[in-house]
Amino acid sequence: MTDATTTGAAAVDTAAEERTGAALGTASTDQARMVEQTIGRIAQWRGRQISYAPVFGGLMNSNWRVRVDEEDFFVKIPGPGSEAFIDRDTTHIAAMRAGEAGISARHVAYFPDKGIEVIEFLDGYRACTNGDMKRPDILASVLRVQSAFHGIQPLPSTKTMLDMVDEHRVQAAQLKVTMPANFAGLRISPPAHDRR
Repeated sequence: MTDATTTGAAAVDTAAEERTGAALGTASTDQARMVEQTIGRIAQWRGRQISYAPVFGGLMNSNWRVRVDEEDFFVKIPGPGSEAFIDRDTTHIAAMRAGEAGISARHVAYFPDKGIEVIEFLDGYRACTNGDMKRPDILASVLRVQSAFHGIQPLPSTKTMLDMVDEHRVQAAQLKVTMPANFAGLRISPPAHDRR
């Protein structure tokens, strides 16, 4: 691996981030308590020196950097309600396979009851931005990683972007979301359930 801009791994720019954080037993928020509960579920971490701190920048997840002795890990706690839009089990399988293929961070633990993932922390990396994608070297790297990922065993569940749009349209209707007046004219395909 070279950096997160080429691996697509969940990572952040950490150059200025502190390496120390809250000690176990000091959680003051629900998310921090969930991090502490997650830490307690990992048997090989018991009895070790542990601290944790939030990693900012996630859209739906609460992300944390956990230091165990001198090693750092990334803990991803799904945001409330995100399971309606994200298949956490399939996401986990994809992350594991990408890690095994050497194109993502190494998998450490997964707790399917909460959808929580723990992976190695890629220090000094950051997420790829739209601006990065304008650089030919980064774009070529991303395409190499994408090609490598498409060479791994197929995932148990797949859907196209159009399937996802249709799925979200159905979810919005179920939640009685008011759609824009011109929404019906914007739809370019019948819902996925009508195509089967």
